[in-house]
Amino acid sequence: MWRSREYSFLKGCFVAIPLRLLALLCVAVLVLAVFAFRTLDAPVPAPAPAAVPVAVDLQPEGQDKASHYLRAAHWFGSGWPVNFWNTDLESRAEADFRAIREDGFNAVVLVVPWRGFAPDPRSGALDPQRVQRLRGLMRTAALEKLDVVLRISFAWDSLSREPGDRLLDLWLDDAVHAGWLAHVQALWEAVGQEPNLRFGFFSWEDLWAVTGLAGAPPDARLAGARLIGFQQWLQQNHSLSAVAELYRTRFAEWADVPVPTRREPAFKLLLEFVDHAWLQRYFLPAQQRFGRLSMEVRIDSDPIWDGDTLLEWHSHESAWDLPGAAWTTLYWLPAMGGENKGEKISPSLAAERLQRTLERVLSKTGGRPIFIGQFLAEDYTPGFELNGRIPREQIGEFLAAARDPLQQLASGYGLWAWRDYHHDAIANPEFIAGLAGWEAIGDVEPSSDGVEIAANASITTALSLHAYHAPGGPELANICIDGQAAGAERVMVALHDVEHDRDLGRLQLEPGVSSRDCLEVRTESLMRLRFTADSPTRLQRIGSSGFVQHSGMRDAQGQPKPIASAYRSLNQALRTAPWVEVPLYQDGWMGRSFSTVLPRPDARSSVLRFTTHLPADWPVQPRLAVSIDGVSLGVVDCVGGVASSLSLADAPVGAGHLRLRIDSSQTHRPPSDQRDLACVISDLQVTPVATAEDAVK
Repeated sequence: MWRSREYSFLKGCFVAIPLRLLALLCVAVLVLAVFAFRTLDAPVPAPAPAAVPVAVDLQPEGQDKASHYLRAAHWFGSGWPVNFWNTDLESRAEADFRAIREDGFNAVVLVVPWRGFAPDPRSGALDPQRVQRLRGLMRTAALEKLDVVLRISFAWDSLSREPGDRLLDLWLDDAVHAGWLAHVQALWEAVGQEPNLRFGFFSWEDLWAVTGLAGAPPDARLAGARLIGFQQWLQQNHSLSAVAELYRTRFAEWADVPVPTRREPAFKLLLEFVDHAWLQRYFLPAQQRFGRLSMEVRIDSDPIWDGDTLLEWHSHESAWDLPGAAWTTLYWLPAMGGENKGEKISPSLAAERLQRTLERVLSKTGGRPIFIGQFLAEDYTPGFELNGRIPREQIGEFLAAARDPLQQLASGYGLWAWRDYHHDAIANPEFIAGLAGWEAIGDVEPSSDGVEIAANASITTALSLHAYHAPGGPELANICIDGQAAGAERVMVALHDVEHDRDLGRLQLEPGVSSRDCLEVRTESLMRLRFTADSPTRLQRIGSSGFVQHSGMRDAQGQPKPIASAYRSLNQALRTAPWVEVPLYQDGWMGRSFSTVLPRPDARSSVLRFTTHLPADWPVQPRLAVSIDGVSLGVVDCVGGVASSLSLADAPVGAGHLRLRIDSSQTHRPPSDQRDLACVISDLQVTPVATAEDAVK
């Protein structure tokens, strides 16, 4: 199907329109290219009284990992998320990880780009060198007593020059979808047994490009509606007449329904379809392949328009509850819930917004532990200057005010990022991938720490304005080289833009010692930068920065900033993760989820036993995903009067508690009841199993 002429036509239309670039730019702005809308200021309705989540005080840090507050920092070495893996990470990992630990963190977040790790989108086969490097970084982190959280399926890798658009193909092309799942499974098989892997997650951002179809030409929108499964989903969930009413037109058959445009009421249907697909087509199949998986859910709401009239806000909360996941992953910045007209936000208001967001997510996810995967107290993302911001001198005051909501309502956060970073448009700046991304003329040889260039030899790389990942791109950019002259005299490196046949200037490097020199140049939409040395030289790094993301607790050179002490104090305060218990209703029914704590078994071999009950005329038969301390025990059917027994062989023995969670695949609301009910649970207990070894003793 995906090789049909219809598919090819659609791809051509989408590539031809500038909206393609705009749609993906939301993903490309790597900190948070999101809209912060007022809907998060709305009051959060309380859950049903009989199932109110209750915080349970468990054992202090040091007795079991599940009780530790997850204090993580995103780490990009000397690069940034786009070219992270194309830099010499290994040479600085040990020192950086030690400093991260000293700053009070107990984990690092590593981005794992789909493009860079799986070069062929349809096979899922991983680059063995990348896998080896990832495993090495995880083991270096373990030596520094750091856990690792992986952001898998990350959208960007600067060296990837493949034609087409993977993020759109993931919806249009069944083979790419299968390849994506295969790469997720391959990652689990490669690193899933590393003892310091806490979990992995992918983001809604990776799956947002499909909404760009709303701006495609009419024929492409019609073809897209079929290829992505939108027409089929509509037919299963709505009547044709109801759909036609939202489109403000008539349809003779389902095959006539296109992807709606952004400014018509039917756009709400597309967002509902996306919410459904996030869980059913992407998260649940990926979860079967990656043993500890979460998803970063979309917290922002989206406006639904009728022309220029705002009708409502669409919340994605139906996709917040991740069945069987140990964590709900989300993102947060102070602008969320504000007007975003360039206003200044007080620390107290920002802390209130944080608390409101966390309360709302907990109320929709049955108290599932929350990891704020992108915690952005300072947001200086290019193109989002109107976002409300906390004044820089008051960030420390906000972090102090944020302690209570973080401690009481979240179980972890990931600082974006540990250190400030440059938006670097050079794909392979440290030549860690040899001359990939570069064109060499003359005598040029890769070396262990860069490239050796003979006199009058040159290297050239293409640089597009989009590579800076800032809307419109910077007008001016710094181009810097690091290296040293091979001889006894200073070397001059000429910089020339081949694309526009213009000399940009000269850079110089000293003999005998590594040095740096920079030029500020006016950028163009596309440049081809040629570096020519007048005598032998070793180039260790070439970078081009148009913007620095100042969101870290350390500066771009890794030195502590004034705000560092406030982050260290926050980390010192966040030691034990809260456990939010969601009890059964008084009559034994569970809702969408049920969670509680059980005594940790003393026996070497134990089982979890419980009995399920369901009325004979119950219209749905839920499946129950059972997990202990975030590790899946299995899935059982809720059947009337059936006892289930699940092994706890992998649960450690000793003092403390087990954190039990049961998630239901379905609920039903009886006409005479106001509750969404899943299954009746009784006789819940942990029972030791006698073994031959136990019998001898």
